Amino acid sequence: MARTSCCHFSLVALLVLSPVAAHLEPTAQLNNVSDYQNNYSWILAVGIIAGFFMAWGIGANDVANSFATSVGSKALTLRQAVAIATVCEFVGCISMGASVTDTVRSGFIDEAYFKNNPEVLQLAMLAALLGAGTWLALCSSLGTPVSTTHSIIGSLVGVSLVANPNSLNTTQLGLVVLSWITSPLLSGILAASVFLLVRTFILRSPDAVSRGYKFYPVLLLITNLIFCMYVVFKNPQVEIKDFVAKTPGAAVGVALGLALFFTSVVFAITFRSIQRSTEAVEEEDVKKDSELAATAEAGANVVVEVSLGDALKPEAETQKAAVAGRFFDQDLHAQAMAEGGETQQMHESAEKFPAKTEKLFTYLQVVSACFDSLAHGANDVANSVGPLAAIVGIHQTAKVDSKVEVPIWILVLGGAGISIGLLTYGYNVIKSIGIKLAKITPSRGFSIEMGSSIVVSLVAIWAFLCLPPIARWELQWA
Repeated sequence: MARTSCCHFSLVALLVLSPVAAHLEPTAQLNNVSDYQNNYSWILAVGIIAGFFMAWGIGANDVANSFATSVGSKALTLRQAVAIATVCEFVGCISMGASVTDTVRSGFIDEAYFKNNPEVLQLAMLAALLGAGTWLALCSSLGTPVSTTHSIIGSLVGVSLVANPNSLNTTQLGLVVLSWITSPLLSGILAASVFLLVRTFILRSPDAVSRGYKFYPVLLLITNLIFCMYVVFKNPQVEIKDFVAKTPGAAVGVALGLALFFTSVVFAITFRSIQRSTEAVEEEDVKKDSELAATAEAGANVVVEVSLGDALKPEAETQKAAVAGRFFDQDLHAQAMAEGGETQQMHESAEKFPAKTEKLFTYLQVVSACFDSLAHGANDVANSVGPLAAIVGIHQTAKVDSKVEVPIWILVLGGAGISIGLLTYGYNVIKSIGIKLAKITPSRGFSIEMGSSIVVSLVAIWAFLCLPPIARWELQWA
């Protein structure tokens, strides 16, 4: 429902803004760059602000959504999640962000309609950024996760309906609507399947820690392979696209080789640390058992006194946490519990596994979160820089081209906006998804991330090999 609503909101924004442009006469400054820039430079100025605003919304909502499971499982603190996301999103945006983008995204609209009125397309892209950005800000304030891609699509549909209903490509729109059903369904099935296997063969095993050590390199390889397949088949760089198109088998081999390399490096770096962490958990459990035994021997009065003291602390600490510092210094878990509802009961009733076993999955979840963040920075930043690149391209040439260059400064602007959005306002969505929606532990969080990652990678490969270029983009963000 939220995803559909985001499209409707952006559609309303365009219906308000686009009629002004739709009634303009054919521009007299067509192909006259100097005159065009003098008349419509304000669109560029406002478009840059709107592009940053949209990127900020992506960070506050989409990126927060991606890291919610890691923070919810306590694999990462909010501060750590912000730091990792800032670096990974920015690196993904700059290193793998598209150098060239479609002026009108992926055939939703017949661009020929705007040939004589490039300012109409500029206004349409501006309306798309403002509508989607405003919707993301509203949903982030409510802690509601929505799709930034669907917001932009809703805006493009609005452009088509206002400018010329016949220009709307209903086939591409149908693929999008289909993905609203298939994407969450497949992700849910795969995530449940992964967790079922992990729970059966590792978590509920009598020798869970030993079993976890044995499966760790296998799970690490699978995680790396999924990411590497995505990077190879979804990479926007022209040279890599040509290589994959000509030799898909070799591309799979490259992805496998990269996965093996990354697995070897990460395993060598992390395995000893995992063992130390597990041993530390065991020592802490032994210490707690000893303290409980000593308390029991000291007498019931001491037990009552300690229990009352402990019972008073959480309430005071929760009250402090509820009004804690802004941004990443907040205790989201304490806040979620203090807000009441079914959150605390849900967390208490969920099946619990030994902490030392869950510790094994902390590293896997952090690795998968980093990879997801890199891929997100490379892919979803296009939702903000794509329309902005169209505005900039038209401003520079005073005409509509089918392809426009994406200057590096636009990628930097998008990456910075995403990072600032997560830093300043991402905590609401993180709290809703990572804590209040379900009990997330490292093993559950890893399974969730794997389920969504598998779907994204499989669809990216299938779309590249089986679909014509015009239809790939709509499915690859499933």
